[in-house]
Amino acid sequence: MDAIDHERLELARALGVRAVPFTELFHQLGFTAGQDFHGGGAYRAIQHSELIRPIQSPPQLDHRYLHEDVGWGLVPWMHLATATGSPAPTITALTHLAGAINGIDYPRQGLTLERMGLAGKTPGEIRAHVGVPTAEQAGAPSLTSCRQAREHPHRAGSARSAPSTAI
Repeated sequence: MDAIDHERLELARALGVRAVPFTELFHQLGFTAGQDFHGGGAYRAIQHSELIRPIQSPPQLDHRYLHEDVGWGLVPWMHLATATGSPAPTITALTHLAGAINGIDYPRQGLTLERMGLAGKTPGEIRAHVGVPTAEQAGAPSLTSCRQAREHPHRAGSARSAPSTAI
């Protein structure tokens, strides 16, 4: 999880936008107490979160949680990383591994740059398109969410809103 977070932060730098490390964001949102926020990484923060602990893991890998986390989380980051030239080997490997496990072509069926209207755009054009100030313009960390979609691309006929994906 920390490797993914490192790649996400590098992607944000390549895009010129502010991003906060996962453990800090998790703490800011009230999911961890002070002692769990300082040190130990994302795994420790999640394991010690009183709010997250009751959530059960899915009984199988062909599950909504994995489909959403990969298709709506990792896929946009993977494509944005490619567009900006920011290496994201862990994100890319996990995306392809999840696809092999579930028989889903997540890079094509997930939230692609084309679906977001960002295909072929430079980092500056991407920022302008989504209305995100550069890191220099932003005074404080901000969250950026992708537009919500009406259809989940992984399962035909399942109407739902896409979860927000913060950079």
